[in-house]
Amino acid sequence: MIFSSPQPPKPIFMPSLPKAFAERIIEQYPNGQDVLDGLKTKPTFATFQNPRKSTAEISDPVAWCAHGQYVEASPAPDPLLHAGVYFPKEASSQFLDHVLRQTLKMENPVCLDVCAAPGGSSLILHSYLNGKGLLVSNEVNSKRNYMLQENLTKWGYSNKIVLQAKAESIGWFGPIFDFILIDAPSSGEARFQSNHNTREFWNKRDHEQNAKQQKEIVDHGKWGLKTGGILVYNTNTFSKEENEAIVERLCSRGEFEPVDIPLEEAWNIERPLEGAYQFFPHKAKGEGLFMAVLKRVKEVRPAVIKKVQIPIVSAPKEIKLGGGLVTIRDKKLHAFPEAYLSYIHHLSKVKMHAVGSVLGEQKGRNYFPDHEVATSLQISHEFPHVDVDRNTALSYLKKETFKIDGPEGQIIISFEGHPLGWAKNVGTRINNHYPTTWRLRG
Repeated sequence: MIFSSPQPPKPIFMPSLPKAFAERIIEQYPNGQDVLDGLKTKPTFATFQNPRKSTAEISDPVAWCAHGQYVEASPAPDPLLHAGVYFPKEASSQFLDHVLRQTLKMENPVCLDVCAAPGGSSLILHSYLNGKGLLVSNEVNSKRNYMLQENLTKWGYSNKIVLQAKAESIGWFGPIFDFILIDAPSSGEARFQSNHNTREFWNKRDHEQNAKQQKEIVDHGKWGLKTGGILVYNTNTFSKEENEAIVERLCSRGEFEPVDIPLEEAWNIERPLEGAYQFFPHKAKGEGLFMAVLKRVKEVRPAVIKKVQIPIVSAPKEIKLGGGLVTIRDKKLHAFPEAYLSYIHHLSKVKMHAVGSVLGEQKGRNYFPDHEVATSLQISHEFPHVDVDRNTALSYLKKETFKIDGPEGQIIISFEGHPLGWAKNVGTRINNHYPTTWRLRG
């Protein structure tokens, strides 16, 4: 496919950029005024399509992502979003998909997303792994962690563990990861185009504080990476203190070396230094992303993951597991890849929120399936589906009750063939089993 160079968008009226920021950009870049003009243009919106769920043709593709699509506006309430068919994901940040295809070519990698919420990058990682290997997604903020768990559940994979750990805890695990992504908290200057609040709260002193935090996250996070493993560091800022300086510091110690990622000229992605990739809103169609791709070359002693016997139990007769999954019991039944059972114990040194996919609870002779069974890509079952129209699907997502034509008993409500979740049809109405904390409001 041939992609033409995008036409620069026309400036629109927006609140003015912070004066100190504008002065720094003019001083920092030879084309600084072009950067500022790009931040005054209408923002672009994009989604990442779930390759295992989406069947829609991509009409306006994101050039550097196999499953990215530009859209006219930020998605309105849409049942397909809640079915895990797609996820809103800024176009520049979808460059991760291209990086994975160039660097992560082993059969069953173990990956870590250090600052994972709300989950867009973890969804790209999951789609690339396609049920193989293991993805550990971490988010230290408890509210954002719940958001992460929700989005991972809707995407449909079971080869996952969700942690809530501070960066310094990652070093406790030792070098067990083949790939680590650090989507670092930053001053968010690249979001001036799409989020006016970031302009209002921007402070030129934030760079030093952010850079300090980023150094700490990187210094702790790198200890989880194996020799030869790939570290991806990215921010959505233009600050050299938060971008180039972090990367140069890592490479100057002889621990890491930059990785060259092939680019198409039409993408208009710049290389501020070796192994680093910079998106500018006046050139590439998206926000301004900075991403560095590094390989750990310094020899480190591999961590020993002790084999721990975790009892495997029988799966409920109503479901069938695929892809090397087995059933284990905590307070509930979980489906998890058998090859990585010992990782559960190894990672349990920190707070663990999710392990694999929750299957539900067995109470006596009755099995009560969890929401994850409905949305899973790796678990099959024979419960009946009832496909509903958009308005009824939105009512279901608001956790309202309504009447449908369909079999009585435990059913799955779906929209355009995509499962949304469970309900019990009692004839006169349904008992809506959509998770209460996820319900649409308004």
